[in-house]
Amino acid sequence: MKFKINILLFVTVLGAFSSPGSTFYFNQSDPGTDVKIFATNIISVPGRFQQSMTLSEDGKEYYYGITDSKNWNYKTILCTRVLTNGQTVTETPSFVTKFHFKKNPVIGEPFLAPDGRQLFFVADYPPDIWVATRMENNEWSEAKKLPAPVNSDAAEWSPCVSASGTLDFCSMRNRGADNGRIYKCEKENGVYKEPELLKGEINDDDVGDPAVSPDEKFIVFASPKKGGYGGIDLYISYRQKDGTWSKGFNLGPKVNTAAEELGPRISPDGKYLFFYRREKWQDAAYSDIYWTEIKQFMSLK
Repeated sequence: MKFKINILLFVTVLGAFSSPGSTFYFNQSDPGTDVKIFATNIISVPGRFQQSMTLSEDGKEYYYGITDSKNWNYKTILCTRVLTNGQTVTETPSFVTKFHFKKNPVIGEPFLAPDGRQLFFVADYPPDIWVATRMENNEWSEAKKLPAPVNSDAAEWSPCVSASGTLDFCSMRNRGADNGRIYKCEKENGVYKEPELLKGEINDDDVGDPAVSPDEKFIVFASPKKGGYGGIDLYISYRQKDGTWSKGFNLGPKVNTAAEELGPRISPDGKYLFFYRREKWQDAAYSDIYWTEIKQFMSLK
């Protein structure tokens, strides 16, 4: 199966920028505790299947994956940038167009590190975690696959980096083919240490798509736990005083529906939860990015 990577380019005129030092969200109204589609016709384009959005601290760069409708194949990664004149441009980043697939042409799940210097993503299938580095000219380097012990012979996916530089991700190592668990990899002298399975009740079920808060006090993740609202729901787990993680608490019926809720991300300013909602796993009719304030989930029990 071959995917053709298309460069999508469009320009949208925007209004005035937000105040200096704040994160720019295309001048959209704050969603509050409601759950709303994010940036319709800019990020969430009708008829396109977008997923797993990550953004820069100032909100001037948005990276997100594109899937297809019938199969769960990650087709490409796009970047929407806000220009100095208030317009936006959407294009395929160079680390995607220059990527050399070794197994299967699958690429997606981008995550921009807090410092904006590294962009993590998954590619090939079974997926491995890769990283591109921003160079002095602001262009991206060619991507490099993270070496062992991060990647293994099993599938690794959903990379997420906290403010401390710790890499959290999902893996099927030491598990059956249908059971993902969340691991963390701390860095020492620029090198990732051996992955550690997160301790506590968080990993008691099949889990995926971790979104760790910048201060590493909570994680939002996806799981097909029994008793939810649909096939896959979003949950939150809190770090305990002893360093273990609580069980997952369902985010409730405003976020979770009979559809699939996946790919949670926390905004760099810590205010919002982003995720995507797909009607169903295959033959989907829609797959859009949603957002809502995250503080409403800080005391779920």
